[in-house]
Amino acid sequence: SENVEYVLDDKFVLQEADANVVEHPAYRRYHYGAEPLLVVDGARARFDVAALEALGLTTVKTSTPWTDGAVTYEGVLGRVLMEHVGAKGSELVARALNDYLADIPIDDFTDYDVILAVKANGAYLPIRDKGPIFVVYPLDAHPDLRNNTIYSRCVWQLTRLTVQ
Repeated sequence: SENVEYVLDDKFVLQEADANVVEHPAYRRYHYGAEPLLVVDGARARFDVAALEALGLTTVKTSTPWTDGAVTYEGVLGRVLMEHVGAKGSELVARALNDYLADIPIDDFTDYDVILAVKANGAYLPIRDKGPIFVVYPLDAHPDLRNNTIYSRCVWQLTRLTVQ
């Protein structure tokens, strides 16, 4: 597993650094694999990158309002994750690192190949670029999904899904 560190510098800018080098012990550090990246409430499940990847990765190539052109994302299908945890409910509340919340109908995960992306164009998503987990809808495959309601469900820096 990749050992990536994110450090808040003295200007409170989140920067990516090599986690093997401890230059600033007083700074807050975010490590892939050290803590769960995703917590699914209701099922009481916790996932790091390796646990998500073990569920199988699916590729979705799509453009978004936040990217220039199409990007190839890799992540676990939302419906596979929900099946794995035995989710019972009709809606998810997605929470981002900055406490942004979005309601996502579980039907979106069954109706479309929505993924919880951990990679973009073959590289793990850093926090500064929508990582470590980004909810990606197949927008190019389903042009009807190109609307503000769906865009609001494309949560990046995802840390928690609560099944309701």
